[in-house]
Amino acid sequence: MVINKLTMKDYIDIMVNGTNSVLRQLVSAVKEIDKVDLVYDRGYLEEVANVSDQQGTGARGLKSIILRSLKHGIRYIRNLQGEGGTLTINKGTVHNPKNFELVSSKCEKVYSKLLK
Repeated sequence: MVINKLTMKDYIDIMVNGTNSVLRQLVSAVKEIDKVDLVYDRGYLEEVANVSDQQGTGARGLKSIILRSLKHGIRYIRNLQGEGGTLTINKGTVHNPKNFELVSSKCEKVYSKLLK
């Protein structure tokens, strides 16, 4: 029984502004520990929301979708060995976790398979 169906705005607010937002925690942890900026666009947020809605998991499903989509990118960050950089993800990353770009702070591409 669905009492109030979440809107796209609701999902995005939960991911970006929620008290225990896993996305916000990841952005902060990756920046603090690995000196890497995690960059995502609105398309990424909307696709995570769409998948969660389609699966019928609502807000509860957001965490697992986000973590699953970032598993390869987070692994590759270790290749930077603490020198820092930028991990860019987009809508395509939600369905294919190998769809991301990692650039070191020296502007060297460590991994790039970012598709639209």
